[in-house]
Amino acid sequence: MKTRIVEVTWLDAATQHDEISIEKLPSPSTVRTFGILVKRTEEGVWVASERLTDPPKDSVTYRCTTVIPAGILQKVKTLGYEDV
Repeated sequence: MKTRIVEVTWLDAATQHDEISIEKLPSPSTVRTFGILVKRTEEGVWVASERLTDPPKDSVTYRCTTVIPAGILQKVKTLGYEDV
């Protein structure tokens, strides 16, 4: 089985907790997440930074997973593959 290593570019929300004028409103932040592509659907992508190497037989287990909804997803770039 090959594991796809990806770079995902997406927009994140920004917040401002102090008083602010309309001219200084924050903008969304562009974020890049790197990791193992666990799943990709019409809903979005799931990227993990860890895969357990001793899961139960016929099972793959991931940790530290980021879910990025399709509505804020900008780009998924394949960086390479790893045999597992």
